[in-house]
Amino acid sequence: DKPPLIFWTTSFFFKLFGASNLTYRLSSLIFIIIAIHSTYKLSYIFYSKRISIFSGLILSSSLTWIIMSGDVKTDIYMISPMMLGLWQLIQYLKNKSNINLIVGSISIGFSMMGKGPLGLVIPVIIIFLHLIHKNELNKIFDKANLVGILFLLLALLPMSVGLYKQFGFNGIKFFYWTQSFGRITGESGWSNNTGPFYLFNVFLYSFLPWTFLFSEAFYHKLKMFMNFDKKDHKELISISGFLIPLILLSLSNYKLPHYIYCVMPFASILTAQRLESLLFSNKFKTIF
Repeated sequence: DKPPLIFWTTSFFFKLFGASNLTYRLSSLIFIIIAIHSTYKLSYIFYSKRISIFSGLILSSSLTWIIMSGDVKTDIYMISPMMLGLWQLIQYLKNKSNINLIVGSISIGFSMMGKGPLGLVIPVIIIFLHLIHKNELNKIFDKANLVGILFLLLALLPMSVGLYKQFGFNGIKFFYWTQSFGRITGESGWSNNTGPFYLFNVFLYSFLPWTFLFSEAFYHKLKMFMNFDKKDHKELISISGFLIPLILLSLSNYKLPHYIYCVMPFASILTAQRLESLLFSNKFKTIF
């Protein structure tokens, strides 16, 4: 039922240091740090160092990140490689370095092995919207992208072979479709009667203490997009990285609170932008 990355990394550290509470949490803690660093680096592609540092600090001090530091969730095994992959792939689109393409593609593969196909779907949609925003949609047809797809498939090969050996094609279908998209289409029997706003409500408390500032930042960002002036917004990644997973996951018939944790890095970047501008504004005290 669960993707393998959490078991592979945990067993690796058990092998090195023996089984204990500390070693069980060790791989999760490393992934948490990688996610914070990747969020900082992704933000730094578009914004100042100060905004990027704010992004990392906001993420690491949010209730979600504090919870996951002690309570190991499979979600961090998707979030961390997804953020690393996004950082590397956006960097690749900027400088065309093959190393960025390869590391980014392998990271997205690891993200899928951490939580399922959403580890691919979310970054693909975000990058697609990013290219539209930058008027660079033609980069999708770059032949070099085939190299990235190859490394993505190679990263998924051990897991896919294992699924086939254990369960045949049903195992492949279950992992790549039924377990995730089946909850939207109804093919999966999982349902807990959560409403469409369930995950949004969870986000409101799990992003504390930054929820109120995020709300203002989100409203400000939407208002900027309404004027269609690209000079006012350098990237679409932060707001699409928040909205796309929220919408996709909210369509599922079965939801748990930690499903929404994947939007936290994007919410942190969005909040950091606004925080930086407000610190030097007369509005700060009023909004605070």
